Amino acid sequence: MIFKYKATSIKYYDKRYDAPLMVRFSMRNHSRDGKILNVPLFMADRLDGLLEKWG
Repeated sequence: MIFKYKATSIKYYDKRYDAPLMVRFSMRNHSRDGKILNVPLFMADRLDGLLEKWG
């Protein structure tokens, strides 16, 4: 398994649980990078809609 992201906690979670999709809240624009869905903090209340679109 190849990890494209640097965050150790995300690597550990993916390795342990093999989640099909992981959500990260940050200041970045919303995007999907492989298994990671980046959600801007101001869009946290719209997570359900984003999961339908990107998940």
